[in-house]
Amino acid sequence: MLRPCRCPGAPWMARSFRSGSKLRGTLERKGADPVSFIPMDNPIIARVLPFALAIPLLTAVPVSWAFSVTVEEECGCWAHRMERAERERPTAGPGDGKGGVFDAANGRDHRNFPPDPQVQFQRMKLAMRFEDMTSGRFTGTETLTIAPIGVPVQVLRLDAAGMKVSSVTVDGRDAEFSNDGEALSIRFAQPLVPAAGGGQTAASTVVIAYSCDRPMDGLTFSVPTPEIPGVAPARGAEVHTQGQTETNHYWFPIHDFPNVRMATELVIDVPAGFQASSNGALVKHEVRGDREVWHWNQEKPHVPYLVSVVIGDFDHAELPSTLSGVPMTVWAPKGRGDDAKATYERTDRMMVLFERVFGQKYPWARYDQLVVRNFGAGGMENTSATTMQPSAVLDATARNEQDLDGLISHELCHQWTGDLITCRSWAHIWLNEGWATYGTTLWMEERDGADGYWDSVLGNAGVARGDVATAPEAMCSPVYTNAGETFGRPANPYPKGASILHMLRRMLGDKVFFAGVQSYFARHALGNAETYDFRRAMEEASGLGLEWFFDQWCFRPGSPQLKAKCVYDAASRVLTMTAEQTQQIDARTPAMRISIPVWVKTEKGEVLIPMEMTGRTGTVSKTLDAPPVAVWVDPYLEALKTVEVTQPELWTLGSLRSAPTHAAKRQALAALAKVESPDARMALLETARNDSLRFTLRIDAVNALAAYGSKESQEAVLALARSPIADVRVRAAVIGALEKVPAADAVPLCRNLLIPPNGGAGEASYIVRVQAIDVLTAHAAKDAIDTVRAQVAVPSHNESISAAALRYLGKFGDASDVERIESRTALGLPDRVRPAAVSALADVAARLTGDDRTKVETFLIGLLDDAEERTAMSAGGALAELKCQAAKERLRAIAEHHRDPSWRKRAAEWVKKLAA
Repeated sequence: MLRPCRCPGAPWMARSFRSGSKLRGTLERKGADPVSFIPMDNPIIARVLPFALAIPLLTAVPVSWAFSVTVEEECGCWAHRMERAERERPTAGPGDGKGGVFDAANGRDHRNFPPDPQVQFQRMKLAMRFEDMTSGRFTGTETLTIAPIGVPVQVLRLDAAGMKVSSVTVDGRDAEFSNDGEALSIRFAQPLVPAAGGGQTAASTVVIAYSCDRPMDGLTFSVPTPEIPGVAPARGAEVHTQGQTETNHYWFPIHDFPNVRMATELVIDVPAGFQASSNGALVKHEVRGDREVWHWNQEKPHVPYLVSVVIGDFDHAELPSTLSGVPMTVWAPKGRGDDAKATYERTDRMMVLFERVFGQKYPWARYDQLVVRNFGAGGMENTSATTMQPSAVLDATARNEQDLDGLISHELCHQWTGDLITCRSWAHIWLNEGWATYGTTLWMEERDGADGYWDSVLGNAGVARGDVATAPEAMCSPVYTNAGETFGRPANPYPKGASILHMLRRMLGDKVFFAGVQSYFARHALGNAETYDFRRAMEEASGLGLEWFFDQWCFRPGSPQLKAKCVYDAASRVLTMTAEQTQQIDARTPAMRISIPVWVKTEKGEVLIPMEMTGRTGTVSKTLDAPPVAVWVDPYLEALKTVEVTQPELWTLGSLRSAPTHAAKRQALAALAKVESPDARMALLETARNDSLRFTLRIDAVNALAAYGSKESQEAVLALARSPIADVRVRAAVIGALEKVPAADAVPLCRNLLIPPNGGAGEASYIVRVQAIDVLTAHAAKDAIDTVRAQVAVPSHNESISAAALRYLGKFGDASDVERIESRTALGLPDRVRPAAVSALADVAARLTGDDRTKVETFLIGLLDDAEERTAMSAGGALAELKCQAAKERLRAIAEHHRDPSWRKRAAEWVKKLAA
C-alpha cells in the first residue's frame, strides 16, 4: 500500500514541500512510501513534480501538489487516522500490552505479538444489502466456516467494532453471544475440539446477522456530487473499503490480523444502476427489479485486511492482456474510460515481469484497478482488485508530463508480495512493502534500462538519512502502540526494505538472488511468512550464512554514516581510501559490516577496488597505471549509507561525466553542488542543457545551480529559463528555480507564461504553470494578482493550477477574492483540493474586518457539516485559527456530542483555542 497524506490541509506536507529538505524524512515518519529516485531533498523538484509525475518517472509515492496552508487540520487519510488513534489511546499502562517493550512498575513485556487465531478460518461468505446509497447504512449476514486447530475453543472472539449484532447461530442453532462494541464473543454449546487420533475434524458454520450505521472506519460512503459546469460532472454516490492495517472489523466481524487466511465470498445487493466489486471472480450479476446483486468469489485464501468492497457507477476500461492473458479492467470515473486505458496501458507488461521475477503465474482470477473518491491513501492492493486514489487517471496533457507507473507497479507487485504471501505480523511488513517498492525498481529497470533502475535505487537509499542508530526501534520490531507505526519508522520499511533487496542482489548476483526469491515464493505461496523464512530461502540458494546480514539490516536500527577520503600519491602511483563510520557505535549498535568498493578511471582504463569494512575504520590502497581522472566510492550502492567523500574536484567532475552508474553520476553532481566553483558551475549548466541526458540528472543540475545563489548561478538559471527545453519536467524545474533569482527578472518571465503579452494561450503544461504561480508567490509579486486570479478556474489535472492560485490568493488576496475562493470549496471538486480553498479563505479572512470577515466566518461554520471530512475538518481548524466566537457553540456541541471520538477530541481543542 502507498500511504501518503494527500490532504492539502495537512501542514506537515505543506511545510515539507516548501522546505524541500524535510519531505523525505516527513514522509517516512508519516508512513508514506518514499521510494522515488527523484531527490526529494531538492526543494525545486519537491515542489515541481506532482503526485503522478513522481510515481513512474520520479517516485513511487503518489505525492500530489502540496498546498501552503496555515490551518493545521486533519483529513481521513491514513497518516491522520494514525494521529487520531494516538490521541484517543489511553496512556499505556500495565496490562494493556502496548506502549513500550518494558513496564518498570511490574516488569511486564509490552511487545505486540500476533493474537491467537483460535480456529482455522476456512471461508467467509458475506451477504450485504445497501437499501440506498446515501444513508450510510447496510445490513449483513456473515457465514464463517471454521474448524478447531488444537486447543479446545469454548468462546470464539471476533473483532467487531461499532456494529449491531442481532443473532448468531452455530451449525443452525442459536448461540450465546456478547457484543461490547469492540468485539463479538460467541460461546459454543460444546467446546470445539479436534478429532481424536488426528482424524478429519468436521467444520462448524457460524452465521452472524448484523447491521452497520456509518462505520467509524474501514468503509467510506461518498455522497453524490452536483455538476460544476466546465469543471466536474455530476457524480453518483460511492462506497469503498480500506482494511489495512486493522479496520475491516468495522464493517464485518473477523479475526482482524494477518496471521489467518481464508477464502471469501461476497454477495452485494445494491440499488439498480450501481456496480459492485469485491475480490476474485464474478460468479453472477443479477438485475432484480430496482435492485442489482453482484456475487464475487475469492476461492484462494487471503488475509482479512485485503477483503474489498467498491460500489458506484464507473466507466469500465478493458486493458490489453495479450502477454499475461489475465482479464484486466480499470473502473474509472464516468467519462474517463479512455484516459484510464491510456494511463494504465502498461499493466500487462508489468504483470509478465513479476511472473518472471517470482516464478509464479499471476495467482488470482482477475486484476482490476478501481479509482474511487475520498480514498485516504495512494493505492491499496486488495486481492485481485486494487483501490486507487481519485486523481489516478491522467488526461492527455498530464500524461505528457507524468505517468503513474510507480503507483501501478507497486500495487500490482503486491499481488505477489503481500497477497500471495503476507507478512505474519506487522513487525515484518517490509516483506510486503519493501518488496512492492523494489517491484517498482525492477519495473523501472525493465522499462527504462539501467538508468531507470539506478535512479530508483538511489531514491530508496535516501532512507539512510533518517535511519539513525539512535532510533528507538529497528525496522522489524513488535514494539508499537498502533500497528500503522510499523509502516513509518525512521527505518522506513518501503525504501529500506527495497534497499535490502538491492544489497542482497549485489552480494549474491542475479542468478542466485532470483533463484532464492523464487524458492521463497514456491514454499510460502498462499501462506504467511516472517523475515526468518525469507532468510532461509536466500541461504539455501546461496550456500551463505546470512543471519548477520538480516540481523544488521532488519533487526537493529541505523544505517552507517561514512566519511571517506581518497588520496593519490603520484610518486608511488598509489590511490588510498580511508573510511570511518561516524554513527553512534556501542554494544547495541556496533560498527556495521559493509562493502564500499572504490571505482577509479585513468586514461588507460577503469578499475574497481574492493573494500570490506567490519569495524569503525578501514583503509584500502591500489597501485594504478596512471593518475586518476575520475574516482567514486561505491558507485553500485552496495551498502545503504550516507557518505561524505573528500577528494579533488577534478575527480568528481570526471565521475559526473563517466561514472559506471547513473546513481554515481547523480551523487557526484550532488557533491559538486556543495561548493561553487567556476568549473562546477559550468559542468552543472552543461548538464542541465544536455537533451541527451536523463531528466533526473538534468533536474539535479538545475536545482544545484539555483542553490548556489551567486550572481553567476542566477544568470545561468535565467539563461535556461529563456531557452527552449523540450522535456517538460526539466522545464518545470527551471521555472521553479526562478524563485532563487531576483524578482525583477523572475516575475515578468512567470507572468508571461501565464498570460503572454501577445495575447496567446499561455503555457500548456500544468506543472510549468504551477511553478510559475508558486514563483510569483515566493517573490510576493502582488502586482501579478490579476494574472493569478485568472488561473483559479483554469482546468488542470487534480485542479493543480487552481490550487497554486489559491496559495497565492491566501497570501495576497482581499475581500474581492472571497467569492472566487469560496467557489473552489464546492462539493464536486477534488476532495483533496477543497481544503486548500478553505485554508486560503481563512488566510484572507484574517486580513478582513467587519461584515466582510463575518460573512467568511459564517460560510466556514456552514462547512462544519460538509459531507467530506477533509473539508469539514479544515473548516473547524480555520474557525479556531480565526478565533471565531460565533462558532463557539457549534464547536462545543461537536466536542460534546459527535459520534466520532476523534471529532470530539479535535473540536475540544478548537474550543480551547478559541478561548486562548
